[in-house]
Amino acid sequence: SISEKVASRPRKKVMFIVGVEPLFVAGGGTFIDELITIAGGTNISGDSLSKYPQLGIEEVVARAPDVILYTSLNFELTPEQDVKAKKLWGAYPSIPAVRNGSIRGLVADYVTLPGPRLVLGVEEMARAIHPEVFEQEEKTR
Repeated sequence: SISEKVASRPRKKVMFIVGVEPLFVAGGGTFIDELITIAGGTNISGDSLSKYPQLGIEEVVARAPDVILYTSLNFELTPEQDVKAKKLWGAYPSIPAVRNGSIRGLVADYVTLPGPRLVLGVEEMARAIHPEVFEQEEKTR
């Protein structure tokens, strides 16, 4: 049902961070890549030969993600994690996700562990990639 909700929306380019120092992201052939697709995005590293490639900032800028996703360090997202992520990426205003304020944290347990909570993770991801779909849905309730 989540995939259907976002099907009519243009696919946004998504970078899913799995490690910051150095920067590692989810690549093609991973279940995170599949979640991004279901949630209405296109993984900027979906063409990588590595499942979790290391990227330099130059490549991130060149691939121009519309949305940057990261996971909580624990089971809950904290305001401090959000501030840290926005500060880190704020140094690169040419990246569309930074310009548009589309840097979002996700609960790690929902999107990094294959299991029944992946449904919650896909919905969180879809809300981060296409918030307008869910805002419109909430207005019509």
